[in-house]
Amino acid sequence: MRPGVARAGGLFFMISYDFPFTNDNATLYLLTTVTRCPVWRRGAAVCALLASLGLAAPVLALDEARLATRLEQQPLPSVYRWLQRQPKPAMAVEAARYHQWLGQIAMRLGDAAAAVEHFEAAVLAYPYALGARLELALAYAELGNPEAARASLRALHAYRGGAELPPEAADTLDWLEQRLEQQPAPASSQDAVENTFTLAQGFDSNANLGSRHRSIPLNLFGLIPDEAVLADASRAQASHFTRLAATTRLPIGELVESDHAALDDWQLLGGLGAQEYHDLDRLQRRDAYLGAAWQSPRRHERLTSLLQYQHVEGIGTAWYLDADYRWLVRNHWLLQLGGQWQQEPTGRNSLRVTGGVWREWQGMLLWGQASWQERRGRPAGDTWRWRLGGQGPTWLAGPLEATAYAHLEQRGDTENYNFAFFGNTQRRETTTTLGVHTRLPLQSRLELGMDARWERTKANLALFEADRWSLEASLRWRW
Repeated sequence: MRPGVARAGGLFFMISYDFPFTNDNATLYLLTTVTRCPVWRRGAAVCALLASLGLAAPVLALDEARLATRLEQQPLPSVYRWLQRQPKPAMAVEAARYHQWLGQIAMRLGDAAAAVEHFEAAVLAYPYALGARLELALAYAELGNPEAARASLRALHAYRGGAELPPEAADTLDWLEQRLEQQPAPASSQDAVENTFTLAQGFDSNANLGSRHRSIPLNLFGLIPDEAVLADASRAQASHFTRLAATTRLPIGELVESDHAALDDWQLLGGLGAQEYHDLDRLQRRDAYLGAAWQSPRRHERLTSLLQYQHVEGIGTAWYLDADYRWLVRNHWLLQLGGQWQQEPTGRNSLRVTGGVWREWQGMLLWGQASWQERRGRPAGDTWRWRLGGQGPTWLAGPLEATAYAHLEQRGDTENYNFAFFGNTQRRETTTTLGVHTRLPLQSRLELGMDARWERTKANLALFEADRWSLEASLRWRW
């Protein structure tokens, strides 16, 4: 135990969710802000705020009076930006306090990922900043990462030694530990085995992705304008459908008896699926996949490898081999790098490289992806794509959850699509997608889902311009 910790009691527990000044109006402001938080965040914020009332703090070189004034007069985002511009103190304890202030404001702004980064910096600057370790655990729990929260609490107990905690801080610690006991156990336990079965019924207004035009203009060999009337099979065809899907996820440590703890980080993945269009005599789909996934103990990295099979009646069979690596950087950005080998129904092989980035911001999930597909022997050449998307905050109405999303995708080929019919024209498409997903738990292992989706594709070749909307209701059983 470090000398001085026991004597000072809560000396190294820096103020949690409160700021270093005594002002009844400011405290009232913080309390009213807490009441607007979601239930889980509100519980963490209230407990941490109560814990702050009995915690002492060391004297810092930072101008606390200026910070107090700004907190009273300016909105929190402005204070956050101002504090980030201030010079970081050179003394370890003061630097820890500085980062903890930033983390507290980030939590107040609802950015738990940024708070984790600041609290990590605080405990790195001064490992005995026990209050920062408690807040780090709260922030990880807020992010839905119970394993990392438990790791932070273990570090807190290790650095705490036999020191007594202030009563409010001890209550917060007990509350969080009880909360974490209710979270799913680590991946090495039997509870990590998950199987699902989904039965869905729906309607697709354009199951074959046909053109919305009855006739399309042609440019024969780039010289002769003409027009062609499309056959029904090339135009949009609607159909009701039934979809079945079964998946399994099983820790490899459950299958192989071994003392190697590293096996607990690996999972076996598998799935089967079928989709039947009742109003069409083709496009019936069968697919399957088998693979493995590795996830780091702190859930910052994930590697997935899958072998996939897909057969679409009237089109043919395709095989895919995917590798996907995702890395959580500074608890803010999720980066993706992936590759895919594909044997297309035509028998040609292709290779695709994909890169992506995800960012959670103000309760929304924003992301972007770009890919290049090398398709040797294809007359239209290679294909490039980029996608931008966003998913809104979850809307709650009792047990019902609803989330809206939007995607924008653009794709193009590197060579003329078909010189004989369209002349010197390379295919270009832009697809806009809007949708809403709802989820209603019926029992602990049974849930009802509803998806509504709308798409519009604009293209420089009228053959590929399409409108599409779909509705799907599903029952999903987990065991």
